[in-house]
Amino acid sequence: MRLLFGVGRCAVVRVSEPVRQACAHEFSFAPSKSDADAHDVIASRKAELGGRGAGPLMQRDRELRLLDQLLDDVRRRGRPHLVTLLGEAGVGKSRILHEFRRAIRERGGARCLVGCNRSFGPDSPYASLEGVVRSYAGITDADGPAELTNKLRVAVTGLVGTGPIASQLVKNLRDLLVQGAGLADTKPVFAAWRRLVQEIAAREPLVIILEDLNRVDDVLLKFVGDMAELAGMLPLLLVVTGRLELAERDSYWSGGRRNASTMSIDPLSRSATHTLLSDLLTRAEPTEAQRQNTPTGEKLAAVCANLVDQVGGNPLFAMEYVRLVHDGAMSTRALAGEPGAAAGPNVPVPQKVHNIIATRLDTLSPAEKAVLYDAAVLGDSFCRQTLAVLGDREATSIEECLDTLERHDLVRRSRFGVDLGHVEYTFTHSLVREVAYSRLPRALRADKHMLAAEWLCGMSGEPVGLMAHHYKEAVEHASYAGLDTRDIARRACDGLIQAGHQALARGAQRTALHGYRAALDFCPPDHPQLPELLRWSRDDLTEANPPPRPKVTPSASLG
Repeated sequence: MRLLFGVGRCAVVRVSEPVRQACAHEFSFAPSKSDADAHDVIASRKAELGGRGAGPLMQRDRELRLLDQLLDDVRRRGRPHLVTLLGEAGVGKSRILHEFRRAIRERGGARCLVGCNRSFGPDSPYASLEGVVRSYAGITDADGPAELTNKLRVAVTGLVGTGPIASQLVKNLRDLLVQGAGLADTKPVFAAWRRLVQEIAAREPLVIILEDLNRVDDVLLKFVGDMAELAGMLPLLLVVTGRLELAERDSYWSGGRRNASTMSIDPLSRSATHTLLSDLLTRAEPTEAQRQNTPTGEKLAAVCANLVDQVGGNPLFAMEYVRLVHDGAMSTRALAGEPGAAAGPNVPVPQKVHNIIATRLDTLSPAEKAVLYDAAVLGDSFCRQTLAVLGDREATSIEECLDTLERHDLVRRSRFGVDLGHVEYTFTHSLVREVAYSRLPRALRADKHMLAAEWLCGMSGEPVGLMAHHYKEAVEHASYAGLDTRDIARRACDGLIQAGHQALARGAQRTALHGYRAALDFCPPDHPQLPELLRWSRDDLTEANPPPRPKVTPSASLG
């Protein structure tokens, strides 16, 4: 609201910094002259998806070769084929298809029509089908109703001639383009679209590309799935893309059918990601301000090495992180670990990357989200037993949720313990944990960290450093949430003292010292054992004269 009332004049669109980052591909912005924290929209722009600025195409030769082979097979056999490219957002599905389209244009011998669905709402549920019709008929956004109808009539009569069939096709295709979500009956419209595609393919080999099929409704999903079987004996290659959950959403994509295949697009390897980052960081022509933050030589290698884990093999993520570098939002001196720079690189999550991961998490059920959020509290690795403590859940429910999270490529099994029931999991990407953790309210984070710390305290042999971490997070988040931290700090102090005693009983003197010294960070001035704790924290602690064990009453909640 502050930005809205601060505009002061008409015809100005003013946005905040997070909105600017999220819309950087679609609009050009200029810093606001009246508000240092805002940006004004100055122009719209349509970036070619997967085209210029995307960096070199890495490790996709196999996918391009398979698409070429499928197209050759369709030409030779004269039989339709449906191929689905599945992968997480940003992994490179559109870039592969961009290169495939370019190869078709250069070689000739086939027509390629593309339908993209960039809509998130219900206003254009059939945008991908509309795009194919507009592409073939040469219809643009600037065409009025009369020009649109005329171009449709020319395109259709060129295929089927004049007469009642052509008139009906023009009417139904016009309804598709004009009415969109307002269509009362989709059957005649879908039939008209199929007839248009059949007539084109009857004259020359045809490639139809429909992107982002995971966004369409079930009616259109079934129509596209049946297309290869109902189109007849025609040289038609139908290429669709979708995210991984598409395979679970519809039985067609989880089972096999004749004349259909699926490609899973995996993230890039670490070496390929490093090469991509290096190219993106050095290929742009920087401004004078950007040149000072652009790494070269050994510094470039160090920056790329520090960003590889954050990118996680996702080319779009690589572009977004490089954009942060070029915009000056990340210091390459800190990323490279140069002397005098801030200790440890502070790598923020780009807004667009955050939005992509958040969208993936939104496809989960409430129970699956809860398990993932609790796992984010536990850190990079976690197990079923600890998740049961944080959420008071049944073991079977946790197993089912973890299986689903693994299928969605959000977590993976890292190793099995001595006990057959003990399986350790890790996040497939550090950013998944970061985004999941950010969704927890501060007070709930504090409660969860306290539960984790006190569970570890009750398990003999657990690392004291991990307990201290959870206690510290509990105190910090409780403070941010406006809670009274005195009782929390006292419980943290008592818990770490107990952990120190347990370590000393095992003969682990250095671990005991770590526990006692960590307890001092939380010990209130009026703690009755403060004098003893100061003595126990000295290096001359001996097993011959161990400190007495304090009484600790752990609590299950912060209340």
